[in-house]
Amino acid sequence: MLTKYVFDDPEAFNALVKSLAACEHAKNKSVAAALGYLVAMEGKKNQDRAIYDKVYEIVEDTEGDPGINTDCIMTEIYYWLDEELEKEGFEKTDSHSSGQARDCLFEIFEPFIAKR
Repeated sequence: MLTKYVFDDPEAFNALVKSLAACEHAKNKSVAAALGYLVAMEGKKNQDRAIYDKVYEIVEDTEGDPGINTDCIMTEIYYWLDEELEKEGFEKTDSHSSGQARDCLFEIFEPFIAKR
């Protein structure tokens, strides 16, 4: 477990250590663990809302062309799903015919992906 979370992604580990720095001032370990848990849950909540907020912003753009806005929404959803699959360890392959999840996702969304 140590190598997976510390050595494979030291930047993410260092960011986590920095975000939990306030926990060192806790009076005991259970308070520090509770604070760490709350910080993590807040971070997850904010991360989960990110795609919602992006799509909502596009939907609220009533002056934009509906077709362009729809393509923008599909594009944001595609990139969000692709990033989530990457985080779960799914890799892209050189061939789209391989059946890999991220390749399949790209094939499904390709007609709807707009330039960012």
